[in-house]
Amino acid sequence: MNEFPMETTKTYVVWIGGVEEHHDSFRSAVNAYDKWKRQGYDDVALEEWTTTVTRTLVKRTKIEGVRE
Repeated sequence: MNEFPMETTKTYVVWIGGVEEHHDSFRSAVNAYDKWKRQGYDDVALEEWTTTVTRTLVKRTKIEGVRE
């Protein structure tokens, strides 16, 4: 079996009440958080979600006529 490097991604989630907004960067999430607070919302939270994926090649089949 071949293992590939782990891939880690971060997503930032701003919660406004029970509604979530997803952001790809911390800066964008902080800006959104601040915007909602300025607009008078008091139930605002900022979370960082980290996802790590490990890929493993379990089986590979050679296809006729295809070069590697």
